Amino acid sequence: MMLAGAALSLTACDKDNPTPNNGGQVEPAKVKFIVTASDLEKDLFGGAYMKVFDDLTNTSRTNVSIYGEADAVKSFDGYTQFAFNHTTNVFTASIYAKGGSEQGIGKRQNGLRTYTYSDGKLTVLQPLKIDKFGNVGAYGSYSYATELGNPFVMRVDAKGNGQKIAVDFSKWQINGANPDIYGITDLGNNQVAIAVSYADRDSFGVAFADYDLNVSSVITSTRAGHGAAGRKATRYNPLVKDADGNLYAFGGTATSDAKVGAVRIKKGTKEFDTDYYFDLLKASDGYRVRKAFHITSDKFLLEFFAEKGKAENMGATGRFAVVDMSDKSLTWVTGLPANISGCYIGWGDSYNGKFYLPISSGTGLLKEAAKGVTPTVYAIDAATARATVFMTLKSDNVIKGFTIATK
Repeated sequence: MMLAGAALSLTACDKDNPTPNNGGQVEPAKVKFIVTASDLEKDLFGGAYMKVFDDLTNTSRTNVSIYGEADAVKSFDGYTQFAFNHTTNVFTASIYAKGGSEQGIGKRQNGLRTYTYSDGKLTVLQPLKIDKFGNVGAYGSYSYATELGNPFVMRVDAKGNGQKIAVDFSKWQINGANPDIYGITDLGNNQVAIAVSYADRDSFGVAFADYDLNVSSVITSTRAGHGAAGRKATRYNPLVKDADGNLYAFGGTATSDAKVGAVRIKKGTKEFDTDYYFDLLKASDGYRVRKAFHITSDKFLLEFFAEKGKAENMGATGRFAVVDMSDKSLTWVTGLPANISGCYIGWGDSYNGKFYLPISSGTGLLKEAAKGVTPTVYAIDAATARATVFMTLKSDNVIKGFTIATK
């Protein structure tokens, strides 16, 4: 399946366009970022709007309106996850079936849509359908979407052309069954690590493959259980790389409490480090990890489930923490709303030692939605674990994503 196209553009707040510099960083004042918003009442059924901003040092933006604005890029489809490929400058948004529109990808369809980014502008390409939803991300010069329950990956190139790849796990099946794919992490040099989970095993699995997803080996950890967290059909990648290229596998949904921890694969190796284990259940006083995001160096932002000892698919979010993977220390984040368990948590991104986390009023997806929450992007400092207000939106907006566009 090959699809490509272009139709709509959006200009950022100024014409400066720092070029991604492959390893260095653009100064924060010149960084551009994309904010995606939906309507609080319509949520996934109302589509989404995206707007490009610049300057991470500007914390004076308040009561900003994005949804429904003429200077924002409109999507008829509802989005849930986002990824930005800084090699190709391609922005990817996942389309959740509940928000699939007849005017967009098609009623109740799953898929993803890519946008090219250049000079502060987003240019939309055609959507690509997948049979089931899972996880989206980027590696090499590609974006991707996985399918829950199927060994398929929709790989998309920089022009929006999609190729459905059947990942061959035939040599690594257990009881005749393929593992589920939970995320793909770029290792560079035509190599990726794929987070996998076997239905009848409480172990964290990692498959190594090339950029065409030809699997060369699969390893499993006996110390960390599976990391299979999500919400409804959405899944979160539990295999995250630090600044030095070391991989950390977060077994937040392990069946055994003794396996709720993180294990490490050192850069350049394809085996788990037998000398490393971070007991996250003990460090968090009994809570389980839902999401893990890299911030800087070997520090990560972890999202924990609200109920101690539980990791239910539709369970509420409880708290966030900054963890130092070398020191094996955990610091709870301060400054976030007290009623966060009823809030909508958007898809954030990190830059220059801070993680930008969107939080809004709860939507219909939540059992007990918090009302009257000002839609806010919080900047969480990795050094202090303190969250401060970066920008706010109008109360009828829900911030679906905050994505760094230039590095």
